[in-house]
Parts: sequence; structure tokens; C-alpha cells
Amino acid sequence: MYFLERFSEFLWGLPLIVTIIFSGIFFSLGAKLFQFRYFGHIMKETFGKLFDKKRREVDKGEGVVSPLEAVSIAIGGAVGTGNIGRIIVAISVFLFALSTSGGWYAYFEILIRHLLGDRTRAKEIAFKLFKLIYPIPGFLLVLVAVLKEMPSARVWLLGDIASGVPTFINVIAILILSRRFFELLKDYKARYMGVGVEKADFKVFYEDGVKESLK
Repeated sequence: MYFLERFSEFLWGLPLIVTIIFSGIFFSLGAKLFQFRYFGHIMKETFGKLFDKKRREVDKGEGVVSPLEAVSIAIGGAVGTGNIGRIIVAISVFLFALSTSGGWYAYFEILIRHLLGDRTRAKEIAFKLFKLIYPIPGFLLVLVAVLKEMPSARVWLLGDIASGVPTFINVIAILILSRRFFELLKDYKARYMGVGVEKADFKVFYEDGVKESLK
């Protein structure tokens, strides 16, 4: 347990903080302070869409949280929940766990999809195995926590480690892919903001090139 505590402190300690701060400065300067120069555009596309009827039609899809719902949840969490809060919190934790599990599934599915590229047969086999294997680790962890009557502090400790490792890896991966990010940002500004020249042959992902070659 001592090792896990020290490892968690390391993950969420100075190394990650320094890496995140460096990444923030690096991307801000590389994007020419996009978040400050185009703050109005960002607000328009986020908070400005809260009561947009067209946006609500788009946000009716299953599993989609609209801007209004997201802001309402955030305000509700800040204001408080009252005496019925225990029930609401229990339901919220369950839904949070469900959405988190689904998010991780989508994350790993994308990794597999890009790792295997255009090898269709290999993808089918990999996805079938992944769907069978994916629920097992989480189920076993919950089972052990319940049977061993594990203290909540230890459960959260394991959760911190489980979240910290991919967070660290993601930050490093984003830095490695920074060149692609700047290309995407440049394309977005040209397409949706009228800043710069739009390249008709620009491919966002490798699948775009594959689909085009099949036409």
C-alpha cells in the first residue's frame, strides 16, 4: 500500500504538473494564443449554443449531453443537493461510472482501430476479443473491493492510479502529435472561421484517404 500511495503521489505530483504546464504554454504559443484571440468565437460555439434550437436537434442523439444540460449539472453540483442528495449522489456515481466505462471503451476502440489501420479482418477479430475481455478487469476490481471490504480511501487510490497513468501517457502523446494538431487547427480556422486558405485535399484522418481511394 505504501508503494501505491507513493506511486499515486508521483503520478499526480510535480512531473505531471510540469508536463501539463509545459504543454499548455507550448500549444498556446504554437496556436498563436488562439484561446485568447478568438475567445468570442469559443464562447459563441459553447455558451452561445445553450438555447440554440438547431443545436438542440443535433444534441438529441443517444448519450449526448447538450450545452444546457452540462451547465445545469455544473451549477447544481456547485449549489448543493439538499436532503435528497444521498439518493441523487448514488445515482450520479453509478451514471458517472457507466459513462466513464463507456468513454474508456471508446478510447481503446479508437486505439485499436488506428493501430490496425485498414486491415478489416484483423479489426473484426480484435473488436470481438476486446468486447469479451473489456468488462473483466472492472468486474474483478469491484468484486475484490466488496469481498475484501476495502476502505473507500483505498478504492479512490486505485482509481487515481488507473486515471493517472493514461493521463500522463495522453499528455505525452499529444505533445508527440502536436504537428498534426496545428494542422487541424489551421484547417478549422480556414473552414469555419474564414481565417487562412482552405486546402481542398486536406485529409483529417487516414480513413479519409482510404475512403477516397475506394470511390
